Amino acid sequence: MRLKSQIPILALAIPLAACSGNSNPSSSQEPAPISRAGFGMIDAGTLVTPSPMPTTVEKPSVVEKPVAEAPLPAPKTYAEAMQRAQDLADKGDHAGAIDALVAAVKFAPKSAAPHVELARLYLADGKLASSRKHAEKATVLNPTWSAAWNMLGRVEMADGKLGEARAAFQTAIESNEDNSYAWNNLGLTFIYAEKWQDAVDALEHAVAIADAKPYMWNNLGVAYEHLDRLDEARHAYDQAATSGSDAGKKSRARLEGVKSIVATTAEASPTEASPPTSDDTTVPAPTPAPSPNDAPAPSGGGTQ
Repeated sequence: MRLKSQIPILALAIPLAACSGNSNPSSSQEPAPISRAGFGMIDAGTLVTPSPMPTTVEKPSVVEKPVAEAPLPAPKTYAEAMQRAQDLADKGDHAGAIDALVAAVKFAPKSAAPHVELARLYLADGKLASSRKHAEKATVLNPTWSAAWNMLGRVEMADGKLGEARAAFQTAIESNEDNSYAWNNLGLTFIYAEKWQDAVDALEHAVAIADAKPYMWNNLGVAYEHLDRLDEARHAYDQAATSGSDAGKKSRARLEGVKSIVATTAEASPTEASPPTSDDTTVPAPTPAPSPNDAPAPSGGGTQ
């Protein structure tokens, strides 16, 4: 009889262990709750012996964290620092490349090349003040290096200072008249100012140089087109297209069969994107091509 008097207490204690409402293994690091499916129901007059408890408990899966790459050791020479900067910049790691270039400056404080590359990276990141600082420093360290002046001109052009940009590009050309990048960028300053003939004169110089790039031909086509010299524009776009320029291909296709781009109304802007007429005899003039990146500064001063 004494056994029966204790049964209600045991019967009340068992349900409390199942109040979690979830018999699945825990996803946390805590041990998984033990299943009580083996326990039978208890009535007021019967004591049921529980089934054996499970001998194993399923453990939650643990996702291993990726191991972080060890930081690169500091470069030991100027050449190593410059090479690392180029490799990191090619991978899109501008912060790492900048760190490497800062190290290069410490190795060779009188070299203009690291400053040109720093200016290039800061310009790509939209940090004009930092870019201008290093471009100006490069022109001080090597005032006859064409690439330094070309870099400064790119900074000024990005800042909308076309006069200052034009002066820098002209200095770059005076230092090296075969710098096709400086000729191209000079032409761009005239395109942005809508001085089409001046743009043609500069861009014709750019494409006449052996290392001319496809986008230089495309920019020349833009200038020709604004002057309504469409045969010459088509030729320039052909040259760009055959060299791999998608913009050149699209512009050449757009001019197929076109006789004139003269605006149909006196109020139309020469760069306004108006739809062509139904007979395709006129088309809107294209907007200027964006300023392209120039070539990497060569080691040892270079001639760009």
